[in-house]
Amino acid sequence: MFLKRGIIVSCQATEEEPLHGSKIMARMAKAAEEGGAVGIRANTPEDIKEIKATVKLPIIGIFKDKVGSFNVYITPTMKHVTQVIKAGADLIAIDCTRRLRPQSIEKIFSYIRKNYNIPIIADVADFEDALLISKLKPDFIATTLSGYTNYSKNRPTPDIELVREISENIRIPVIAEGNYTQPEQAFEAFVAGAFAVVIGGAITRPQQTTKRFVSVTRGLLTTEKRAIGIDVGGTHTRGALIGADGSATQTIEKATTKTSPLEGVENIIDELILNKNVSVIGIGTAGRVDFEKGEVVYATGNLHNWSKINLKLILEAKYSIPVVVDNDVNAATYAHWFLMKGKPRNMSYIAVGTGLGSGLILNGELYRGKHGNAGEIGHIVIPGNERRCTCGKKGCVETLLSGRFIREEHEKAFGDFAWDDFLKRLNSKDTWSKSLINEMSSKAAWLIDLLVNVLDIEKIYFGGIVEDFGDIFVEKVREKLSDYILNDQIYGEDIVELSPLKKMGAVVGAGLEAIHFVGGVGSENK
Repeated sequence: MFLKRGIIVSCQATEEEPLHGSKIMARMAKAAEEGGAVGIRANTPEDIKEIKATVKLPIIGIFKDKVGSFNVYITPTMKHVTQVIKAGADLIAIDCTRRLRPQSIEKIFSYIRKNYNIPIIADVADFEDALLISKLKPDFIATTLSGYTNYSKNRPTPDIELVREISENIRIPVIAEGNYTQPEQAFEAFVAGAFAVVIGGAITRPQQTTKRFVSVTRGLLTTEKRAIGIDVGGTHTRGALIGADGSATQTIEKATTKTSPLEGVENIIDELILNKNVSVIGIGTAGRVDFEKGEVVYATGNLHNWSKINLKLILEAKYSIPVVVDNDVNAATYAHWFLMKGKPRNMSYIAVGTGLGSGLILNGELYRGKHGNAGEIGHIVIPGNERRCTCGKKGCVETLLSGRFIREEHEKAFGDFAWDDFLKRLNSKDTWSKSLINEMSSKAAWLIDLLVNVLDIEKIYFGGIVEDFGDIFVEKVREKLSDYILNDQIYGEDIVELSPLKKMGAVVGAGLEAIHFVGGVGSENK
């Protein structure tokens, strides 16, 4: 029976699982058939026989069995092959990884082709497996074992890149299988070149489905957890105790230690951790952050000795509690979105500080990008701008919209700079300060229009030093937006507001992310 392109459902349950039993698996297969599956993958002769009698779909048969000390266990010998085929399988899947096995894969292939007219599916773990087995010309190659061998354990799950690599380089249809839990992942696999996608536990193991829902919502449901939230900026490091509702108490602010920002972070934690209810630590830091590893991948000269530092490892080793690390503006953006109860679904928070950064909520999710670089709008180059940025590039917009820009302009005009002196000039509405705010507002309006036209943003909040300007900044930005808002009226001047969280946005967001993301949202247990 020919296997059509589409979704295959793996109906399997081990002895210790609640739904174990051939009759139950057969009903699962029937439900999958009614839902539009093009095939069933089934384990053991007993299950294959029962499913065969229940559905009209082609059955991919396997027999999981541990033989001696060998790691290969999916249909490992010719004896297993015989039992699977006699039970009624229409196709047979075999572990074709390059691990030690009880019988050679060449002998098993030869045995099948000599005695049975049945398509063979080669289950592999990486591209080298696929390349090696392609010489034996299996009918299909499946990515089933990616992540399950010692040489593939660090591959992504699901391994869509392996699907793409096989599809582009080997002229054998590839079946995507292994850790596909979301419809979007199946869609991506088909785009990558999959002939079919196998969905297993996400459909047929309700205990796994329940666990998945529980694990990604647990952090949101806690009311008793408290976190330490830390915001590490180029000028100041702030911290506070953060409640599950986003409330902040025991706020601490210190000047960022120029030579060792970590020292300042630890000093604040040492003060706050005396509270016995603290169970997690959240760090929001300037720079590009690897959220999964908790590492600062790159930081500009605003923070010295900060690039390549793994805050998660260092702080977890010292304090023995879980640590979550994110970009500071991402953290502040998350705080805004959470405290607004998830509305709007597409928004940005723009932080004007020593530098300039933004965070993005897209379709209701915090978007970091592949390299954690999403939202780094401060380093968009404005043509004709000759100012040198701390990142090394020339012309970055943050050289014209940041605290550094204000300081440099003030020093050129008046000599020594003090923030209070600048605010006095601003409040007195002298010509120089009005001109400076006018220039900064022009660049802010340009950025807003850019974000709207690229990402269709619904709301943009400005925070950081501009909060000290009162309504002057936002009013001027709205005025400048009139140059961009034309007849189509995609957005209005009310798209921009000052942050209601003041300078505590990143502190609150870092704490909330720690509460939610340690075993919670976005960190589903694999």
